[in-house]
Amino acid sequence: MRILLYVATGALGIGAGFSLITERAALTRAGYRIATVERERQELIEQNRQLEARIARLKTGAHIAERAMALGLDLVPPEDTFKEKRPEPSKRR
Repeated sequence: MRILLYVATGALGIGAGFSLITERAALTRAGYRIATVERERQELIEQNRQLEARIARLKTGAHIAERAMALGLDLVPPEDTFKEKRPEPSKRR
C-alpha cells in the first residue's frame, strides 16, 4: 500500500514537473514572438516615416513642376487658366 502511495506521489510530481516545463517553454516562445513582432512593428514605423517624408518631397511645387516639364507639359499659372474673356462694358453717356 505504501508503494502505491509513493508511486502515485511520484507520478503527480513528474506530471507537475512536465506541466511546469511545458508552461515555461510556452512563455519562452511567447516572449520570442513578442520580441519578433515588436521588431517588425519598429521596422514598419520606420518605413512609414520614410514614406511620409517621400510624399512630402513629391508634393512640393518644385518637384511637380520638374515632373510636368519632364512630361512635356506646359505650366500655365492657375489665374490664366480659368479667365473668361468678357467684353469690356461700353461706356454710356
